[in-house]
Amino acid sequence: MKSSSNSFCIICGKRRKGFEVEEDLFIKGVREVKKIFGIEKKSKLVVCKECYPKYLQMRKKFESKQKHFAILWAIFFIIVLVFSPDKISAIFFSLILLFLFLLLLIPYYIPKIKEKEKEKAEEKIKSKK
Repeated sequence: MKSSSNSFCIICGKRRKGFEVEEDLFIKGVREVKKIFGIEKKSKLVVCKECYPKYLQMRKKFESKQKHFAILWAIFFIIVLVFSPDKISAIFFSLILLFLFLLLLIPYYIPKIKEKEKEKAEEKIKSKK
């Protein structure tokens, strides 16, 4: 667990100690935009132990939506590619559709917990039982 001085739980939004999340492409992008506008706080993003069960549910929902959108996009891609007379336009349209699906995933986005932090979280949950 990391110290709470500059750590914010991504679930409850409070300053807390917790299990650190991975800095993926999305988080890095948000940090860059904040840096451009001068509002970056350089906070560590964590999931506190109180919010961990809720985090697991939200992460599962995000991964489920991700799979559904991937399957839906693949179906659209195949249909458009098969029935379009212009293959270049079909690929371009499919890429735009992919971008749209990625935008639709943003409200469900929950980052992963770092692997070593995940192991610690699971050990704490097992020790409570």
